[in-house]
Amino acid sequence: MCLELISEGKIDVKTMISHRYGFSAEEVAAGFECASSPAQTKAIKVTFNLPSQAPEAN
Repeated sequence: MCLELISEGKIDVKTMISHRYGFSAEEVAAGFECASSPAQTKAIKVTFNLPSQAPEAN
C-alpha cells in the first residue's frame, strides 16, 4: 500500500530526505557518520547522489 501511495504521488518522499551526500569516499563516510548519529545530526533519511554515467560510445 505504501509503495502504491508513493507511486501515485500521494506521498512526497523527497521531503523526508534530510541530508544528501555525493559519492566520493569522503562524502560516503560523512553520510554514514551522519546517519549513525541521528540525535546529533537530526538525520531522518540520508541519501547518496550516484554519479551519472555517460552512454558508451560505439
